[in-house]
Amino acid sequence: MIPDGTTPLIPQVLTQDIRILRAVKLIRRNFARPVKVEEAAQLANLSKAHFTHLFTNETGFSFSDFLQRVRVGSARNL
Repeated sequence: MIPDGTTPLIPQVLTQDIRILRAVKLIRRNFARPVKVEEAAQLANLSKAHFTHLFTNETGFSFSDFLQRVRVGSARNL
């Protein structure tokens, strides 16, 4: 919970997997443009299927849900 009593849209990502951290960084820096899961999978040097499975396990969100939450969180801050 945030001090104002609300729950953050995206909790802190606690993974130690550098591939997932790179993907999260990609999303957070580029959320205003179309970001494709294929782009993140390529950055992580994984197949799309393996990347999506790993991303969901490590973050608790699907790639598209995480991206959408980052976008909504940014809009909410405006």
